[in-house]
Amino acid sequence: MTKISIKHLRISLEDAVSGENFDREEVKQRTSIQPVDLIFEFENHSLFVEVKDPDIPGASKPDGFKEKLQSGKVIRKVAGKFRDTLYFRINSGEQDKKVKYVFLLSMASLDSALLVTKQDELRQSLPASHPLWENNLTCVIMNVEQWKRKFGDDSITRISAH
Repeated sequence: MTKISIKHLRISLEDAVSGENFDREEVKQRTSIQPVDLIFEFENHSLFVEVKDPDIPGASKPDGFKEKLQSGKVIRKVAGKFRDTLYFRINSGEQDKKVKYVFLLSMASLDSALLVTKQDELRQSLPASHPLWENNLTCVIMNVEQWKRKFGDDSITRISAH
């Protein structure tokens, strides 16, 4: 089992071979690269994960995040993070497997209609398929409940702020 903590969440994936916090200075140094938060390696694919957690205890502007999400700014940013990460990994010789991308949104007030709309926006920003591509991209937005259904109840836990 691979476990990674990010902010106030711990993500544990049973079948992952390895995982790393990818959004770190070593990756970003002297560039404008905006990396995804986490990368998990599985036997047959890489899983890029971007985490937004406006439900974090003591969040300064949770309503501001929802406004950015509704305006499309958040989707443009997470799409760019995927592209930058894939570009970085290809150029560093680290990406030779199919990639799956999950935008994990820990936001209890997110209604399902907005989630579907943002999923459509993400798929338009990162086309999942193309007639000239051999491998199609899997990209989804998941809330915490969907994540738990996919990866198991113990795959994500909130860590105390201490």
